[in-house]
Amino acid sequence: MVGKADTITAGRPVESSADGSATVLLIEDDILMRELLELALQRAGFAVFVAENGKLGVELALKRKIDIVVTDIFMPESDGIETIRKLRSHAPEMPIVAISGSNPNRMSEILTIASRLGATETVSKPFPPSELVEIVKKLAHAANLLRP
Repeated sequence: MVGKADTITAGRPVESSADGSATVLLIEDDILMRELLELALQRAGFAVFVAENGKLGVELALKRKIDIVVTDIFMPESDGIETIRKLRSHAPEMPIVAISGSNPNRMSEILTIASRLGATETVSKPFPPSELVEIVKKLAHAANLLRP
């Protein structure tokens, strides 16, 4: 069973949990979206670490063993594009999923840029949590983090 997620958010302490599950770092500034996706990933058997912005997400990625990152693009502190760049310099092979929906007029363009900078997969908001879970499972299988 997966325990409580490690969390880095402003004003919230880090809670520790590790049980050997594949780990997902979820970086999302929208609290409702973050909690919804965190729950969906946990129910799928992943150990989930969460951060409310790219700056805190990169800090967490440098402190913990992270297998897969899911990052929003439009966030305060450090946006998803900068986050992808920093994560790629730290862990070039780590699968990264970029998600975005904040700017519908430029969403396709922004996600294309995210792909070119190193996002392994991209997803446009809105999407059902099950879609993200399936993408993360696919990436985990490809990286031999899960059994088929």
